[in-house]
Amino acid sequence: MQSRNITLLALDAFGGKISGKTLFIKRLFFLGELLGKEQGYYAHYYGPYSDEIASNITLLKNAGLIREESMGFGMVNGAGFEVRRFDYELTEEGRKAVNWLQEQDPQEIKRIRETVKRIQDAGELDYVALSIAAKAYMILKNTNRPMMPQDIALEARKFSWTVDDPQVQRGIEFLKKLKLVSEAPSQK
Repeated sequence: MQSRNITLLALDAFGGKISGKTLFIKRLFFLGELLGKEQGYYAHYYGPYSDEIASNITLLKNAGLIREESMGFGMVNGAGFEVRRFDYELTEEGRKAVNWLQEQDPQEIKRIRETVKRIQDAGELDYVALSIAAKAYMILKNTNRPMMPQDIALEARKFSWTVDDPQVQRGIEFLKKLKLVSEAPSQK
């Protein structure tokens, strides 16, 4: 199934609406990992990021299948840019596309929905906590060795990611629930 279709189906499976682009992209990161679908994620400021997924979101928006709404918070960040959040919602045309995809490949749709449910059952993390879980997972996957939370936090600095041990531990608990890591590291 094409990546853009998975993006559309994921939005539907997550309830048809996601508040925040970072949250959307990180949920798709975990969905791809659990489905075994390579989506071009790489280390980025807010954790794993994919130009492919960002392009899918834009393509679906431009096709009228999802709606993007921007909300300003009236604040300016350190670089002088206004702080904004982008929210996404399935449109009526998007719902029709989801129904059409359901008819084309019901087994794959079922697999996507079951995987989304696994992610939801692991815990409804906000975008910050989900980003930290994604960062921890990317570090663990790339190093391919068990690490303590403080070691993950230290490794994160190589990517200019600032995380602390309790945040990493919470992320690891989420990863355990998804069965992406076998057990949480413990202090010795």
